[in-house]
Amino acid sequence: MEENNDNDSTLAAEIGRSPMEAIGSTEASPVAPIDAESTPESASPKPKVRKRRRKSTQANIYDVAAEAGVSFVTVSRVFNDHPNVSANMRERVFAAARKVGYSPKLVSRPKVVGVLLGDMNGLNGRTDKSAICTQISRAATQRDFLVQMIPFNRLEVATKRLVDGVIEIDLSEEQLRHLEKIPNVPVVLTHNRSVNPRWSSVTVDYYEEGRAAAGALVAEGHRKIAVVLEQRSGWYSEERISGILDELLAQGIRLESQDIFEISSHQTINIARAIHGGDYTGVMCLANNYCSNVVNALVNEVGVRIPEDLSLLSLDNSSFSRHYNPPISSIEQPLALIAEKAVDELLRLLTDKQAEGRGIQLRSQVQLRNSFGKISSPAPASR
Repeated sequence: MEENNDNDSTLAAEIGRSPMEAIGSTEASPVAPIDAESTPESASPKPKVRKRRRKSTQANIYDVAAEAGVSFVTVSRVFNDHPNVSANMRERVFAAARKVGYSPKLVSRPKVVGVLLGDMNGLNGRTDKSAICTQISRAATQRDFLVQMIPFNRLEVATKRLVDGVIEIDLSEEQLRHLEKIPNVPVVLTHNRSVNPRWSSVTVDYYEEGRAAAGALVAEGHRKIAVVLEQRSGWYSEERISGILDELLAQGIRLESQDIFEISSHQTINIARAIHGGDYTGVMCLANNYCSNVVNALVNEVGVRIPEDLSLLSLDNSSFSRHYNPPISSIEQPLALIAEKAVDELLRLLTDKQAEGRGIQLRSQVQLRNSFGKISSPAPASR
């Protein structure tokens, strides 16, 4: 019994209780606290105190927490998309992150490019938007980036999912202003001019694209020309219209307002009927995502013959323009080169934190195919 009591005493001392307490007695005898000198060698050593790192000159999560007036736990929950965080708190933390210049990142992970899309509805195999997304994904993976597609209505994902940079595709001017709300990550635009000195843009020269399209039709003798656009407003639409107007004016041709048709305002069948009934000999279909719809309405619903009745120039889409019967003359944009330069520009901004944004413009090419017919006796110019 004495041997057992000694064992019980040793066990109780190690856990800070008396033998009677260890077996559930209500009468406990006091036990002296264990100090460093009296602790047996077999006892567990005291846990080491982890030294705090020196304060970095770069902003960190604690700086964000201090700026927002919340705990670092709350900041962590916001950045990790915890469900029990209010929208106001998220915006408060995001604003603090922007102010202190903090970009949340995970340790030891590949860099992630967020491809920000203005409208997911136009994302299908027949649009230039799909083509540029494919080219960006290819260029990014070749440079060891991961790619995440982000619709505009989930803009906050650019912060929550911790992307390292953003490439914009076809945002409206109003949507573009909301990009200012994301943290301080590099931004490269592909369908807009930059409105922020920290952002870069890689686009085609839409003004020269318009001039080239108009010049191609005029060179074949066309003077009664219609233009089809998605909408007249917006930077690249306005640039194209300016190029078309300037080229036609230089050739002594005046383009009236009624000669420009907007997909956003009319159904394609109504546009096709108006073109057929307007004695046009040539049409430029520059509606990025609707050229095939317009051609289908002209040929299959209205009965227009191409190129006998109407010469047609569209924006290029390899799955449509080259394989249509007859093959459609088109403006070919260097989508692969745009994607490569956009990813390289993003990499430049990521590598050099002090780098300024810049604008890069590339040239499109007019590819003439069998949808063009020459006008032997040019009609009088539109007045």
